[in-house]
Amino acid sequence: MGILAGASTFLGQVLQKKAVNEIPDSFAHTKYLFLLKQKIWVTGLVLYIAVSTVFYMLAEFFIGPVLVPSLMTTGLIVLVIASTSLLKENITIREILGILVLSAGIGFITGSKLIITYEMIALENHVLIYRSIGFTVAATALWFLFNFLVKKSIKQKAIFKALAAGFPYVLSNFWIAPLYASIPAIIHGNNSPVYLVFFILSALILIVTNILGITELQTAYAYGDVTVVAPVQQIPIQIAPFFYYLIFTSTFSISSLLCVGVGITLIVLSGFIMADQYALLARIRN
Repeated sequence: MGILAGASTFLGQVLQKKAVNEIPDSFAHTKYLFLLKQKIWVTGLVLYIAVSTVFYMLAEFFIGPVLVPSLMTTGLIVLVIASTSLLKENITIREILGILVLSAGIGFITGSKLIITYEMIALENHVLIYRSIGFTVAATALWFLFNFLVKKSIKQKAIFKALAAGFPYVLSNFWIAPLYASIPAIIHGNNSPVYLVFFILSALILIVTNILGITELQTAYAYGDVTVVAPVQQIPIQIAPFFYYLIFTSTFSISSLLCVGVGITLIVLSGFIMADQYALLARIRN
């Protein structure tokens, strides 16, 4: 399910990018009106939001929120094939290296076997509540920081915007876990208001972050190629699950910690490779 979620996500991104590339200058200020009339963009949106969400939620139901994002990045293979065939984008050796390093990092995180079941999520635990609030504030602050850097940067706009576009999904992927954990308690008549608050708050955050995630990603496409934007967007999405695990449970083995450490290092390194590649292309084009 996680692999299917990734394939539909990245194929949807390529189709959306193709539509964004075809926006006429006359629609520069009303681009979403133009995109809503394009069948290829709507198809990409359905794949990216509806189809991938169904597969994602099914996968997360069975193995929790930590490993699913890593499984989804197998869709990078679809990204490379679709971007070269549909968008006619040239894939450089450096971009392939960046994707391979990213994939290796994801492999290490997947190998950590940090699985969370919903029985492990104690929503009435005050520590969990404080951690959830702190994580949400920190992720939102980083989201705003990268958007601020977009305005200040000249050569790295695509990189910073792609990173910013990842944070709505960092928050969405986190809050889907409390949503799932609260549903059984509500169904079985638990009278604690904590479960109802978590359910309502999670649902609202999921709606808002997914809507904002779509708009952030479309803007990122205007700054750079999908073969750069999509992998870089994955960097915060792939690093965040380790923090999910620390929030929901503090127990892990040394081997798991080492796997995560190596994985995060490789994922960050892939970001630098992608950033250097984009800066080089910017200099060539100028």
